[in-house]
Amino acid sequence: MGNNYKKIEFETEGIYGSTEKHWLYIKSNRTCDCVTYYHENGSELFNYCEWGDFDMGEAIKVSLTNWNDERMKDLTIEEIQKLK
Repeated sequence: MGNNYKKIEFETEGIYGSTEKHWLYIKSNRTCDCVTYYHENGSELFNYCEWGDFDMGEAIKVSLTNWNDERMKDLTIEEIQKLK
């Protein structure tokens, strides 16, 4: 069924309180419900596909809106070390 392509502008903090504008490029695959996000330099940032009842998109929504949700779990020391 093909792909859809879009881009959206966003802002980051620059030097001395200035604002820098950037582009996030998005490719949506209509066949398999997958969305891929790209940095403005073309490198892939994130790929998300919708699967099951509580997929990654739902988990991301919870992490952004309800840090105290019962599905949120503490990391072990070993898991924290992997992120450093």
